[in-house]
Amino acid sequence: MLAAPTFRFPVAETGGHVKRLPLLLAVFAAFQLFNYATTDYALTDLLGDLAILGVRWAVTLAFAFCAIDLVGIAPLFSPECDDDSGKAWYLFGAWVLASALNATLTWWGVSLALAGHSAGNMVPVVAAAMTWVLRVLILGTLWLEAANLWLARVSHRSFG
Repeated sequence: MLAAPTFRFPVAETGGHVKRLPLLLAVFAAFQLFNYATTDYALTDLLGDLAILGVRWAVTLAFAFCAIDLVGIAPLFSPECDDDSGKAWYLFGAWVLASALNATLTWWGVSLALAGHSAGNMVPVVAAAMTWVLRVLILGTLWLEAANLWLARVSHRSFG
């Protein structure tokens, strides 16, 4: 019987723990750059050049959509997430709403970018759906990896 192939990240091992965090942070940064660019492009089309204190509204909201990825989902993957008050779940709800709206803005931005091309109507929908799926998978992996590194560091401490 054939064994299923396994995939390993091409990174160095140190002390028995695979150090994937830098690679995941680079992927997250690239994703957020795309997220910011498409959101800013769509919001600029919708809001124009409206500004407050010299900062365009589109820039402020695009930054907020990128920041909600860190604030909204991080508490759920935190090792200390045993809060019974539900604050983490309210933030998660805000993250779900913001990521759904952000997927819509990604659809709008890609639609605008492809308006003069013959790429078809499905490309913006696929781009928005894949962006949302990637957001969930990247953030989940990133925060679980960070939690694993934190737990590994705590377990190696000597309490005496």
